[in-house]
Amino acid sequence: MAANAPVLPPQDRWRIAVHESGHALVSHALNTGTVWGISIHTRGGSFEFQSDLSGAATFDRLQREMAVLLGGREAERLVLGDVSIGSGMNPDSDLGRATAFALLIETQCGMGRSGGAFLAEVTGLASSPELHVVVNAQLKEAEVRAAKILETQQTALVALATALDRRGYLPREEIEAIVGQRQSADRKEVGEQSTPEPARSA
Repeated sequence: MAANAPVLPPQDRWRIAVHESGHALVSHALNTGTVWGISIHTRGGSFEFQSDLSGAATFDRLQREMAVLLGGREAERLVLGDVSIGSGMNPDSDLGRATAFALLIETQCGMGRSGGAFLAEVTGLASSPELHVVVNAQLKEAEVRAAKILETQQTALVALATALDRRGYLPREEIEAIVGQRQSADRKEVGEQSTPEPARSA
């Protein structure tokens, strides 16, 4: 890091760690694409993700891709109580890319609530309130899917974010190790809580 590089305030660094960890955890849970690493740098965070989308992708596969893209926002909402603008602001952002997928589903894939027509001439939402509604519905479903995963694996999310905040970069192997350890600990804890006490003799 350059000597004159700005230092992120601790609260911003933690938010970025939570955000990037949210992407990684949702991708891991949905077995969607390959996460090569997550990192924090002076301009924000990075989610090194290789998508495996192809022409054989199904509706569920596109929905999973959107859930991964929105996993960062939902992690922020769960852990911090609100979301930042960093996941939006431009077409290449998390929100921009998820919206593009939702628009694709509704206008060119024949999979959405708009019917089976191929509408190549549709390029945006501002001129079509009806399309805006159904695209937002697709995004909401992806948000809910991501949120449910993160809620059930919140301890893994916090463990991953804590490690990223401390170290600044986590490769794929360490992400999987942290998530696996935390999930094993959670399963063990649930098993201990559900084990009935032995009956006492009179």
